[in-house]
Amino acid sequence: MLRVSYWAICYFYHHSLDVAMNFKKYILDTNAFDFLLDEKVDLDKMQWCGQYFTTIVQESELTAVPAKKKDRREQLLKIYYTLPQEKILFDLTILDDIIMLDDDQTLVDQPSTFATDYTTSFANKPWRDAMVVEIAKNNDLIIVTNDVGMTTKAQGCDLKVISPLNLLSI
Repeated sequence: MLRVSYWAICYFYHHSLDVAMNFKKYILDTNAFDFLLDEKVDLDKMQWCGQYFTTIVQESELTAVPAKKKDRREQLLKIYYTLPQEKILFDLTILDDIIMLDDDQTLVDQPSTFATDYTTSFANKPWRDAMVVEIAKNNDLIIVTNDVGMTTKAQGCDLKVISPLNLLSI
């Protein structure tokens, strides 16, 4: 018979309520999945850090990892599909050689003003980053990334950005 003290039950109950009431909402940039793989992060532990959201952008970028890195691509996709995430649908404005259009996603003709403004200071026009940042802004999400350019731009839009390493220390 398992014996658990009354105080242990009370602590767990109150701690669980505290975590649930303060659950933060995150969107992981694609490079965060590389960190999770390289650092062999315990995905079960991550579930206690907050709630995770994703879009077609991350899935498309992970699927597009080159064929010569097939093993890595499979490992990254395994992490992507293992981590409990809620998919956010949005009006997709840019189709490129990486973004996959799925049945649930809508396509619109013009990029949003936000995405256009976001990409103006970049020579390579990071449309996918712009979409992730706009989704974070519209859904009050914390961006998890190691991308310095994305971090600087997102913070300039008054968004909270943390590195994958800091996510695990929260």
